[in-house]
Amino acid sequence: MTAIVSITLREHGEQRLRDFAQAIDGFDEVQSAWHTTGEEDFILRVIVTDMAQYDFVVHRLSTIPTSPAFAPASACPPSGHHPRPAGRGGTRRRARRRW
Repeated sequence: MTAIVSITLREHGEQRLRDFAQAIDGFDEVQSAWHTTGEEDFILRVIVTDMAQYDFVVHRLSTIPTSPAFAPASACPPSGHHPRPAGRGGTRRRARRRW
């Protein structure tokens, strides 16, 4: 399942943005991340196997020291729908992060 998650940091500043970006780099479930302007500071594309894993990822995001506030920006695809893996041999390539 794929979810788009918007992140708003409670504390701002260049170092806080860098710290958060570095922290999410360790999340295998975060396939893409964009630093944005406006209300949200980051938009994340998260891939999980089920809602239990999604809840676990959200919990892990909430423990990052920058204390983010977050909310899902869109729903996961319908049950039974699986994104088609990219590349040859059925392996999924990790998207390059953009910030």
